[in-house]
Amino acid sequence: MNDPNIINKLELLDFFPYRLSILEQRVSQSVAKPYKDLYSLSRNDWRAMATLALLQPITATDIASFTKLEKMQVSRAVQRLRAAELLVAMPDPEDKRAIYYRLSAKGTEVYNDIVPKVMDKERDILSCLTPAEQSTLKNLLDKVDVHLADQDR
Repeated sequence: MNDPNIINKLELLDFFPYRLSILEQRVSQSVAKPYKDLYSLSRNDWRAMATLALLQPITATDIASFTKLEKMQVSRAVQRLRAAELLVAMPDPEDKRAIYYRLSAKGTEVYNDIVPKVMDKERDILSCLTPAEQSTLKNLLDKVDVHLADQDR
């Protein structure tokens, strides 16, 4: 039904932010299967773990900054990961308020088990594209990301 009060109609199915959001959800759900099904990790838990593996030791604030997750989302992920003994906390000897985190031995083992599985998912998702198209997609994503980062400055 058409609403006569709506003058500017948005073609939602062609609107880039909407399409990207829907695609992000589909990709995330597909990639989540290994860490969700095998280890009951949430997407935020996994992002925190992957960030720790790359940058550890780091603070929860650093995880939030790197992943673009809200501080509360990171705080909850860190609490869950600590409860599951997948990461350890280390107080900063110079600033007693600061806490650094790193993956525990168990966390490293879980991370190392998950990575090949999510990499397989990524390959499967991108298999509909030729190598040249995959490269183009990466370059286009980078270009939009840099453009938005420049606007934020």
